[in-house]
Amino acid sequence: MDIRVPTLGESVSEATVATWFKKVGDPVKVDEMLCELETDKVTVEVPATAAGVLSEIVAKEGETVGVDALLATIDERADAKPAAAKAAKPARPLQETAGKAAPADAESAPAHEQSIEIMKHYKEQADVSHPDNLANGTLQLNSVYQAGKIAMQVQYHEFAASIEDEKTSAAAGGKTAYAPCPKGEASWIKNGGPAVNGCNCGIGGIGINGNASEDLKRAAYIFAIYSVSKNNQLAVLKGLGGTPTRKSVIADPEVQKARKRPTNMPNALTFDAVYDYGIKDPHFVLGPKIPNSNEYHQIMATEAQKLAAGQITAEECCANIKQQLDDLHDL
Repeated sequence: MDIRVPTLGESVSEATVATWFKKVGDPVKVDEMLCELETDKVTVEVPATAAGVLSEIVAKEGETVGVDALLATIDERADAKPAAAKAAKPARPLQETAGKAAPADAESAPAHEQSIEIMKHYKEQADVSHPDNLANGTLQLNSVYQAGKIAMQVQYHEFAASIEDEKTSAAAGGKTAYAPCPKGEASWIKNGGPAVNGCNCGIGGIGINGNASEDLKRAAYIFAIYSVSKNNQLAVLKGLGGTPTRKSVIADPEVQKARKRPTNMPNALTFDAVYDYGIKDPHFVLGPKIPNSNEYHQIMATEAQKLAAGQITAEECCANIKQQLDDLHDL
């Protein structure tokens, strides 16, 4: 099975191979993340399209590749018993697993019901949104909004710079306001708790490949420090936009002034909603670090896309996610 460079987005024809998550000889599962590609606009994750063993890596890290270029090959005939065993496990309806194995499962049953409830409402919103929402990618969703269509899940705090560009966006020129998301209906909350603006982040982070040479590890560490430095984050905020993580950037007098129109840093217009409200308790939850965060995101996105497309029900979506995450962590 050939693994090739996927479509990279509008007007993007090339990417750089940033990271390989697998080595030649490693067993792989369907949809397991193989590598990450970077362009000047987006980072693209490339999953395995078949189970087997990674038999060849054609494009090495740092190489430039075009759309449909061969990245690697998977030997589907090779022995990949662990992956096959897990893939063969049938999906069980959530109702069959909730509260039957142990008392801990009984306690988590309301969480299952809550997940299903939210997925039902997710589907309702997807039904009235632009079809490009099915891609579930922030760049595609941002393009939908800039075109003046209904978009769901736009991470506006990262993309306000492009939203406010009058040359490319129908939503520019003061037509867009930035505010926390609505809290939703109290009836959606199964345990009767208060409605809050949920914001879960922090499950990923900067990682350095343990298989790299010592010199590369040191270089990566230095680059990681540089990439999040105050001067660099301030420069990005003035240009592409981005979301600063350093308080010293947010407190900078120039940035504080830019939080009001007219502004030369459009992303600063979002700080009232994001930094002053959204990421404060009780609206903010710092998620646990997930070792396989790329695979986690892929599982969530794939099943949510199936739900939005009407291929599966909310119950099936949650059951599929639960089983795949359990398999991912050997539970």
